[in-house]
Amino acid sequence: MNWIWEILQIEPTGDEGIIKRAYASLARKYNPEEQPREFLKVREAYEAALAYARQDTEGGDEASKRMTAGPKGDERQSGEEAADQGESRAAGSKDVSYQGFRWDFTEENPFREGEGIRGFRELYTGKRRRDRAAWSDYFLSEVFLEGYREKAFAELMLEVVRENQSAYPPGQEFQTELYIAYGLQGRKAEDGIQIQIEQNAVFDGIDAIREIAMMGPAITRFKGNDPAMMAGFRDYRELLALALGGWDDRAMLRLGKIVDQYLPHHISDKPIRDSWQYELSQRHPKSLKLLTHFFSGRKLPDRVYRVPWNHLHLESATMGRDKLWYGCLREAVIDRLGEKSRVNYAQFLQEIESTYYNASEGETAEDRMEVDALFEREDMRQALQDEAFVEERVLPYWCTRKKGRYFLQKLREYYSIHRDAPFAKKVLEEIDLTVEYQMIQEKFQEDMQAPLRRGVFDFHERPWLRYYLNVAFHMAQGETWSLPKYLGWYMPYSPKWGKRLVDPREGGFDAEHPIGIRFGENVLYIRFHPRHIEYLWGEEGSPLVPPFPGEELAKIADDGMFWLLVPIAAAGFEARQGIYEELTRRLSVLPVEQKSVPVIADCITGRICRFAEDNVPVCTLYQEKEAEERIRLFGCDVYGNGALALYEETEDQQILLPGGMYNAPSVESAVQMGQRLLRELLADKALELYMELLPERILVRNQWNSPSVLEGEQVTKEAVEELFAKYFGDQANRLELVWGPRRLLFLKQKQQYACFYFDHQNQNWYALVSMPEVYAVVKSDQVVYVTFGQGMLPIYLVHQNLNMIRRLLGDILGQIACDRPQPRSMMWAPQVYRFE
Repeated sequence: MNWIWEILQIEPTGDEGIIKRAYASLARKYNPEEQPREFLKVREAYEAALAYARQDTEGGDEASKRMTAGPKGDERQSGEEAADQGESRAAGSKDVSYQGFRWDFTEENPFREGEGIRGFRELYTGKRRRDRAAWSDYFLSEVFLEGYREKAFAELMLEVVRENQSAYPPGQEFQTELYIAYGLQGRKAEDGIQIQIEQNAVFDGIDAIREIAMMGPAITRFKGNDPAMMAGFRDYRELLALALGGWDDRAMLRLGKIVDQYLPHHISDKPIRDSWQYELSQRHPKSLKLLTHFFSGRKLPDRVYRVPWNHLHLESATMGRDKLWYGCLREAVIDRLGEKSRVNYAQFLQEIESTYYNASEGETAEDRMEVDALFEREDMRQALQDEAFVEERVLPYWCTRKKGRYFLQKLREYYSIHRDAPFAKKVLEEIDLTVEYQMIQEKFQEDMQAPLRRGVFDFHERPWLRYYLNVAFHMAQGETWSLPKYLGWYMPYSPKWGKRLVDPREGGFDAEHPIGIRFGENVLYIRFHPRHIEYLWGEEGSPLVPPFPGEELAKIADDGMFWLLVPIAAAGFEARQGIYEELTRRLSVLPVEQKSVPVIADCITGRICRFAEDNVPVCTLYQEKEAEERIRLFGCDVYGNGALALYEETEDQQILLPGGMYNAPSVESAVQMGQRLLRELLADKALELYMELLPERILVRNQWNSPSVLEGEQVTKEAVEELFAKYFGDQANRLELVWGPRRLLFLKQKQQYACFYFDHQNQNWYALVSMPEVYAVVKSDQVVYVTFGQGMLPIYLVHQNLNMIRRLLGDILGQIACDRPQPRSMMWAPQVYRFE
């Protein structure tokens, strides 16, 4: 068997139907976005096989011999002869080489004399070549769409552009519509133009389209209705992919989602401001031409045509705007299916909701009898066999988590018997997921009410284990799952139970009296918090805890000790398999679903062995803050080079806070800085104003740098409070308070802040320190300077946020009566400069 049939995985054949079915099967297997090389190999084999089939039809046995046998004896050609022959081949010929053999398929390009290329050439070289509306109409025309995804057609377009490039270089109007139709986006780079291609836009001829795009101006921005038109072509390409892959239930449901984008409330020819944010919802009326062409230009199963008929209500699209938009599509569907009215289930649904809703749980015999009677009704059976009803009602509303368990049981019984009913497999899958979710929630509610045993933690108790897994392994990642996401579905956790855990009145563990585990002369202290577990080392309670050797975990016999040390364990990647097996063994005896054991073990193993990676924190600090019925968790990762990152941790991601990256001279100072920053985050945001003496004058510049002055009777405590509120609300760039020769100045430059105190009488000035840890230890030759305003300041004087200034504002204003600021906790950095 030669290479073509090996790739297509079929015997040599001249039957185009067999070839196309083989290609469709492989196209589903090799996604063009994820596996472009494999897909192109399949596409090339497909084209070669079709060429063989056509030659087989025309030339009979002789063509078959040419296809199945390689050149032998005198038929072999030297490399020079082959090269000469290659130069003389006619346009449209195709060579395929494999292991030294060569087959030559000389085939005239079927699009060369077609209307599509003729129209393209006339428009490209004609008077309307700069008419963007004309190009838009062309790319939506049937003659273009017939060759839209064909390599031969794309190559002819490139040929036309090359032939006319000197006289008619690609214009902005043509380029824009080309980009829209083929899913391109231009990017200007140092080495020229970069062309990005949307995921579903790749096809065998995309290189020709990319070359055309490189020959004209790069289209880097789209405006007006462009995003809506791009979304329409994106939908059309997805429809073509669905048709190529076959119409199983998954494809049918996806088809329904695409068609729903063309409901009247999604269609508009009025551009929306910042429409790129809404391109998934808005479609242009012209995009309906693409939808109509898809359903008009190919043979599809009847159930495919029923989707636009049902979803777009084409039965009533007979007048006005609906006829204008959907009239042609309606005719295409009627040509295939005939005109058929939809069954109206409105009365039936109303009766169900009013009569059977409360009985769906089946808690009593009467309730179960009512639900049984419902499934015996003829209209119910008819509805469950109606494809549109199942898609629009059963899947999204009857298989949901809120449906009663007995109702779901009866629904499962029906589809288990009638497996040929529409979407039966999908319905059964959704019911299984719903029932599983309901059981998970029942266990969750049960565990949240579980009592605590005073002073006892036991990982064999499900509530304790649920807490531990959710708070001990932040962002743990396995090969296939993120642990927070997995636990959020299968073992959810509420910090409300964690609050009970740290409440001594509930029998929990007091954070003031942590658990201690002695290692020689050192002690490891463990504190439990609602959303994290805190580990401290030594009598001083340093957060710099040495990692426990992961390879030693298996030697720990006590399960409690084992699990308490796992969160601080570390190992190299080579120990991964052994650690995974040990975790699997230990988890198997805990109250965890057996299917969850390998997933959880894999995620925790990934956490332990992540120290083999680069750029891993040496420690992480946490602080919790209770707000609005929830507990927010803030974290600070400290790295070995003194860098630290401040973020808020949500259920399954870490969100870096604005200005959340800092650098310290050492790990120790980075830890101190991280602890301070976390305290500031949790501090009360209310302004603390204390002034023994009101300023004589206040100079202000708002966010637009417009100046204003308050003096005399205008300066009141209320006015000062209002101005500080504006400064802390980023509505003032400069705020200067004047007491004779003394001035207190607050500045903002973009998202950086600074505070200065000037004493003109003594010719001294001071700056509020933003990083006291750095200021205290850095050497003069190591000071890092950053741009601030029109000058440079040491990095430890520039504030990345207003937290410290807000927290210290009361102390700052309280020191104005002094001759000079007092060095409270290294608040001020005195400067050596003098005023002339």
